[in-house]
Amino acid sequence: MTRATLWVLVLFSSVLLTLAGADSAEARARNGLIAYSQETSYCEELFGCNSRVWTVRPSGQKKRKLPCATEPRRCRDIVPVFAPGGMRLATATKAARFTEDARTEDLVAVRDLAGRVLATASPLVDEEVAALAWSGDAKRLAFTSFGRIYVVRADGTDRRWVLRRYRAEDLAWSREGRLAWTPPRGGRLRVTNRARSRVVRKLRVTATRVAWSPGGRRLAYLAPGKVVRTIGVDGRSRHTVTRRCTGQSESDIIDTDIAWSPDGRQLLCTTRKEQLIAVDLQTRRTRVLVRAPASIPITSFDWQRAPRR
Repeated sequence: MTRATLWVLVLFSSVLLTLAGADSAEARARNGLIAYSQETSYCEELFGCNSRVWTVRPSGQKKRKLPCATEPRRCRDIVPVFAPGGMRLATATKAARFTEDARTEDLVAVRDLAGRVLATASPLVDEEVAALAWSGDAKRLAFTSFGRIYVVRADGTDRRWVLRRYRAEDLAWSREGRLAWTPPRGGRLRVTNRARSRVVRKLRVTATRVAWSPGGRRLAYLAPGKVVRTIGVDGRSRHTVTRRCTGQSESDIIDTDIAWSPDGRQLLCTTRKEQLIAVDLQTRRTRVLVRAPASIPITSFDWQRAPRR
């Protein structure tokens, strides 16, 4: 083997490792259940479309519908997110009740894997939760609502509005404590320091969705033109993953969500053919995990790190 050939092999291996975003922690992680929120066919002007949360194995088998967090007749459970340890699931929901001034309430529910509600965050009167993320120590949750970024304890107490200078749509929280988000209607990705006290990066990419790799070294994001890409947190090493993740809205209003597999080797997204698919970051091959009925989109999802036995 010549020296030139050896350098080519080393470079190729390095690129593959970068694309996968794998580090030693990710390589040891096992992929568990996938949770996803899927709309139902019942919609009304006040509450919007009903939706339920389901779980499915990484093989696409053993689908299971979780109970509603509030009122089953008007169930609207969305943005399911697994805690880092894999034993809890947070969802946002629109409670089927009214306040004294006839406004509805949104809340964040923390549940066990069977779907039973363990705690709820303070209601957000007449405000919808757009994104939800766990802290690395699983003690807190961050979420966006009407552009504001909130942090609340997992038991539902001590809700705080943070980073008040900024507005956010999608949101992600790394294990090391950094927040990353996209501005409303898209814009440059912003990343905080580990203390979340200030923005330290404004990446030169435009995005509408964002997700941290399990090791916290890379971000996956949805770029203009419905292209999923990854980028290093330092703003370097940008790679295109797929153009199939187009989302499930014929009007182009709803973008696809994005989620990493716990081992850092795959990304989840949705297609306009009502499919939830997994994309291999090395080979770019895709496989269909869930096929939804026509016009009943899968709107959000997350991939569980398999809990230790």
